[in-house]
Amino acid sequence: MITLRASASYGNGGKQYIARITGRNSKFTFEREFIGRKGGKRNEDCEASVDMPGLYEIRDIDRKGNVDDNYVLLVPRGEKLEQCSADKADAMKIAKGLDDGRSFESIIEWQEAVTASPLGAARKTLAIHIKQLATLNDQLANGRLATFGDGRLAPILVGENSTLTPIAGPDGRAEVEAIRQFRTAEIARLEADVARMEADGEDDIAGLTAGWAFVTPRKAEQKAIAQTIDSAVAACWQAIQSLPEKEAKKVLAALKLRVSPPKPAPALGLTTETPIGVVTDANLDAGVEPQNLGLDPTPVATEGN
Repeated sequence: MITLRASASYGNGGKQYIARITGRNSKFTFEREFIGRKGGKRNEDCEASVDMPGLYEIRDIDRKGNVDDNYVLLVPRGEKLEQCSADKADAMKIAKGLDDGRSFESIIEWQEAVTASPLGAARKTLAIHIKQLATLNDQLANGRLATFGDGRLAPILVGENSTLTPIAGPDGRAEVEAIRQFRTAEIARLEADVARMEADGEDDIAGLTAGWAFVTPRKAEQKAIAQTIDSAVAACWQAIQSLPEKEAKKVLAALKLRVSPPKPAPALGLTTETPIGVVTDANLDAGVEPQNLGLDPTPVATEGN
């Protein structure tokens, strides 16, 4: 549960509010559901306890009567909610998504990512340049160079899509030498950066960046499909987990048959030699009306006839 608060200065009590935004409004900018209880000696406070993810607007009133609107996002993060701030442009974008019929959870998500420290990033890049320069020097010494299939130079590491070919003439060697000089200069620069950061006592500790982010409609659709698949798998497992392995496999085989039924047999190739009965059956199967085949209904005998 998260508590949101709005306040108003002396003489402006009652004008402050807390509202859940549910969409856009051509006259009032947003569609709002007002929540919370106003109180205080002069009705200058407003407070709401919220446990629902969504976009909220908090309006404060200062001493001069000026309006201060703040937008708050309550974003699911596992079992709890994270309170984040947003600007009006973000709020309008979210409100548009709500107007389009999307849920708040399909518009906004919580994201976390591990980021390297400046010292760690410099050390990693330095190691890459040193390894690539050593490979390049080895290739230069042997007069052979890694290239891609289309002939582009690949003076790094020989991989699946590269091959070793002789260095072609002075132009090829000059290009390789330019790359070697570039890597040498980068190594010198990075070594200086690493030495400076180590001398300054910087820690090589990875950081964690976290916060809310917009979800594209396509990504939201993919997440919904994944959740549906997970739910279906969980339901199937709940149904068959108590069965013996042999019977469970039979259930899965039958389920697969229902999901992907066998294709119907191909239609018979009809020729002028095909018996009339086969031709008639084939046409009837194709939906041709009997009268269009020149077939007369067989009279049914009734009593008295």
